[in-house]
Amino acid sequence: MPIAGKTVYAVCLDEGFAGNDQLKANAVQIFKTKGVTSFQTV
Repeated sequence: MPIAGKTVYAVCLDEGFAGNDQLKANAVQIFKTKGVTSFQTV
């Protein structure tokens, strides 16, 4: 779990999701449950 008050970022390559928006949405939800506060794809 992240340290209280800290922002945790996750950045993934968009091509890793192969155009599958449902997979990306599921990844966002999993990251949120793990304490990631910012998720973005590039």
